[in-house]
Amino acid sequence: MNKEDYYINLILNKCVSFEKSDSLFISYYVYNENFVQKLIKKIEKTHIKDIYLECIDPFYEHELLSKLTLKEIEKSEYFDCSIYNDYAKKKAAFIFFTSPIPGLMNDIDEEKLALVSKIKSSTKQYFIKQETQYNISWTIVPLYNMHWEKSLGINNLEDVLYDICLVNKNAIKNWEKQIKKSIECVKKLNDLKLDFLHFENSLGTDLTVGLPENYAFEGVGNEKILMNLPSYEVFTSPNRQLINGRVYNSRPLYFNDALIDNFYLEFKDGKISKFGAKKGKKVLQSIMNTDEGASYLGEVALVEKDSPISKTGIVFKNTLLDENAACHLALGRGFGDGTDEELRQRGINLSQIHVDFMIGTSDMKVTGIKGDKKIVIMKNGKFVL
Repeated sequence: MNKEDYYINLILNKCVSFEKSDSLFISYYVYNENFVQKLIKKIEKTHIKDIYLECIDPFYEHELLSKLTLKEIEKSEYFDCSIYNDYAKKKAAFIFFTSPIPGLMNDIDEEKLALVSKIKSSTKQYFIKQETQYNISWTIVPLYNMHWEKSLGINNLEDVLYDICLVNKNAIKNWEKQIKKSIECVKKLNDLKLDFLHFENSLGTDLTVGLPENYAFEGVGNEKILMNLPSYEVFTSPNRQLINGRVYNSRPLYFNDALIDNFYLEFKDGKISKFGAKKGKKVLQSIMNTDEGASYLGEVALVEKDSPISKTGIVFKNTLLDENAACHLALGRGFGDGTDEELRQRGINLSQIHVDFMIGTSDMKVTGIKGDKKIVIMKNGKFVL
């Protein structure tokens, strides 16, 4: 077996569960066809018979967006994602392969990109709810492409991806070890029963994040399933109304392949009251304008500064990877079981979107607050629990 075989074996045996359904939804990029077909041959040997393939052609999408007007985009069926809802209703497992071309959409009008994002999210709301409530099995996995490699200015991206995903003949054991470590960290955080987390660093971040009563941190997975590949975070949803202060991004954010960088967000009673950005300000504003919940936080995540992804020194221009290199927050929908009303009563944010952005640095300090007591959780970007 080679690393590609180990990768496929890891995905099928550790990243998705086929216990709830005999259906599978695979989203991938056109230039990853060979890998996906090899994966499907393995799947066909199982009980899975219903496989839906969403093949994304970013070059075609770029051409389409360059020609269509805003009104034509609204009427186009190309951006409709309601098929996601159909497969979520079947309790299908979802595998999303991410293989971006950073900067491809830089010449597309920001209003068009914002509209496409809104259409895609609004047409798959049932799927999003099932995803964030963990009612379906899903995973996001990176795949190599030469355009991505070129944009990063390196010549060994495929090997780097295998390394940060711990892919070798012991891949499954590697992740079982990582999951065990994550579970131990989660238990420590949950046992503290904190009221707030306070983030500080030299960029100017000074942010207090309130936690819901009976909050629950989660990690990279459980004994059976690894949620995302790779994953080095522990995360929870904050109380949407108990967030105050200012936070600065520490890594660029690529949203629909548009760059947002050198930005800050200022929160008052949970909502963004002020913001600024040197690059991509209109795109950032379009994210916040998606709906009411898009101006509140739905996730707070802790990642050590020396995670395998951070150690590469590479900004991957891809959220899945960059968010696992640094502490991060997310605008939009939070996680949790229950109806929307039940989540709202617990303080969990609701929205059509969920957009992660990175805030962690090598000097990040995170302090847990419980009543009058303060407990240092992270110092200089490392856990000290």
